[in-house]
Amino acid sequence: MPDLARTPGPRALGWALNQPVTHHGTRLPVGASAGFCHRHDLPVPDLSAALTHADAAMYANKDRGRRGRRNTHN
Repeated sequence: MPDLARTPGPRALGWALNQPVTHHGTRLPVGASAGFCHRHDLPVPDLSAALTHADAAMYANKDRGRRGRRNTHN
């Protein structure tokens, strides 16, 4: 299990997922959408609820446009 005090978290993940990639000498922009939620904020802290809330956060983020971040519990 990772040391949670040392886990970079969603900001680091967002930064890493949006770094350009070099392919045959050409820098290509890359992007991805991700959603997250805090388990302790869920009515029932199980995997199904966590995935449902994280999925909702991801689609809310997509609706906001590129480079956005969204947590379902903001």
